[in-house]
Amino acid sequence: APRTAARLGRMAAEYTPADQTRVDIDRRLTAAEDGIEAGDFDFARQLAYEVLGEADRPADRVRAWNVVIDSCGQAMAEIADVFPEAVRDAGRDPGLLAQLHYRMSWRAWMVGGCAARAREHAVRAAELAARTGDRRTELMALTQQAALELFLGLPQAEATLAAALAAPHDVHAMTHHNGPVYLKHRFHLVRDELDEARAELRTLVYTLRQRGSADSLSQCLNGLAQVELLRGRCRPALALARQSLRITEEAGLSQGPAWYTLALAETAGGTLGQALAAAETARRHSEDDDDRLFLPRALHAEGRIRLFGGQPHQAAELLARTGSLETAQGQRDPATRRWHADLAEALALTGATDE
Repeated sequence: APRTAARLGRMAAEYTPADQTRVDIDRRLTAAEDGIEAGDFDFARQLAYEVLGEADRPADRVRAWNVVIDSCGQAMAEIADVFPEAVRDAGRDPGLLAQLHYRMSWRAWMVGGCAARAREHAVRAAELAARTGDRRTELMALTQQAALELFLGLPQAEATLAAALAAPHDVHAMTHHNGPVYLKHRFHLVRDELDEARAELRTLVYTLRQRGSADSLSQCLNGLAQVELLRGRCRPALALARQSLRITEEAGLSQGPAWYTLALAETAGGTLGQALAAAETARRHSEDDDDRLFLPRALHAEGRIRLFGGQPHQAAELLARTGSLETAQGQRDPATRRWHADLAEALALTGATDE
């Protein structure tokens, strides 16, 4: 449906009378946003840059910049020059700055590798969005803030998530893979509440199959596959991981997260050879995207597989790199990323007991 809506939206823009410039721009931007939902990123970017070549209103320009940013997936390192231009176009408009601070939070975490700095942007985004009545941006920013506080081991994480889950709701935010409903399952996992985490994700996946973006569906399938692995259900986990990868490939999305999940599933329910190939692919995609959010996870997966395969020296190197990246990002709660025991085992097997 989003892909069809995007094409129809562009067609409507093409038939808009020449003297209705603002209507034409709005239709093209709406079509571009539908293209993002459909995973048709090239189409979305093309329309966004068309608008940037013509629009002079700050709201239209920032909306177009948001499309450019959102279309890059995990490869936010490739658009470093976009943010200064977008901020300049936003001027002192708090509503526009809220949208940009939210996206700068993701960039600070994924590219800069600094969770504390990312949290500062998320807090600012939530404050500005609340002031201007932009509930969608406020909820997405609060969710990002809660995720970062969980990663940093800050005690207010639960309260922040509760604020993001509180009414009034926004349908887009509540069904998005970066929204509060999805994040809620991760809080369940930290507390080993597997049934609750599974229930949250199954409901979300069902909704996304009916009316959701390819990106959100793929990410939620990844999450559900990982929950099934923790529940000892390897066959369903493999099926979910493969389904996520297929959606990712068909939609042209960033593939690092899907290959990472497949590596976990193959480790538990497939073969070590297939698992290692998937983990190596996940690592390469994350390195190519300069994605510091998923790269440590891919390194951890590959390190565990090499540890299981009797390659402790290679495992120790990969797991040490995982620890270095996570620590540099500011990780405080070991429950959010459980690489510590694997690194200790690899070091012990290599004779580095002091480490």
